[in-house]
Amino acid sequence: YDAVGVLNRVWTLGSGLDMLAILENPKLPQYAKQALLSVLIKRGPEDAVKARLLAWLLNALKAPVINIRYLSIQVLAWYPLDVKLEALLNLLVKEPASETINAAHLQILKGLSGNPMPLIVAYESHPDRAALTEHLVLILTSARWDETHIFDVFCRLDVEPISLLDNHPEAFFA
Repeated sequence: YDAVGVLNRVWTLGSGLDMLAILENPKLPQYAKQALLSVLIKRGPEDAVKARLLAWLLNALKAPVINIRYLSIQVLAWYPLDVKLEALLNLLVKEPASETINAAHLQILKGLSGNPMPLIVAYESHPDRAALTEHLVLILTSARWDETHIFDVFCRLDVEPISLLDNHPEAFFA
């Protein structure tokens, strides 16, 4: 752990590929990966590693260690919603930890930038849509949406394949 702490202090501009290689090492203990991820939350990934790190982070959302999933979500804040939304929804289907769920909700909410339609479209096509309904309602009711989107949102929620009013009326009215 001390060695990772030292690596974090020497993680400088241009060392991203080396640090990513360390993070990708399957023999690296989980607590060491957590320490490396904590640095990335604050400073963000270098352009040279951004794409490769994205693939690692999206895969890390399936990790058995809660802290790896949670920290990976935090690092994903440096990426646009369109590259992470599907993975975040897949995480929400199975995630037991409320802190991780809240972090995913926040990432989605911030990424929507006032337009809920990307979430509605992703929910509409998600194979585990029923398991995401509560999350959809929580995210949609967590913000004030521009009135230009409200009609489209309600229409999409009320028709097939979602039919929220028919399938989950309590969620539709919420």
